[in-house]
Amino acid sequence: MNEKYDEAAQRHWRDAEWLSGAQRTENADQLYGLAAECAVKAVLSKLPGCSSGGGLASAYWKHIDELWDRIPLQGVAKLAPTLQSLVQAGNPFQDWRVEQRYAGDGIVSSSSMASHRQATKRLLGACGLSGSRGT
Repeated sequence: MNEKYDEAAQRHWRDAEWLSGAQRTENADQLYGLAAECAVKAVLSKLPGCSSGGGLASAYWKHIDELWDRIPLQGVAKLAPTLQSLVQAGNPFQDWRVEQRYAGDGIVSSSSMASHRQATKRLLGACGLSGSRGT
């Protein structure tokens, strides 16, 4: 697979913003989590210790709720120093699960989605990716 984590992160962000504006909370929340995951993977895929065979090493094939705790802080320090400080502040995706995509309506609160949105926005910036619409 041709992995383009930076493009995927920005696409998921734009779609999440659109869904959030349409009050589609559950799907917007899923895409905020996936945008965050792809943003982190965009950075990790540039680190020699995190890649294997031309792609991201399988140890990092995790969703953001689990990936957060596997981010090698010393490895990202030079490449994305702001990411390092965000990670050290704690995991804002502890309550996000990819399995929530199978749940019924109302599983995600608007405040939880807002929290994930803010964390993703900061993460995109820390990873050198734009979080704005239309980019």
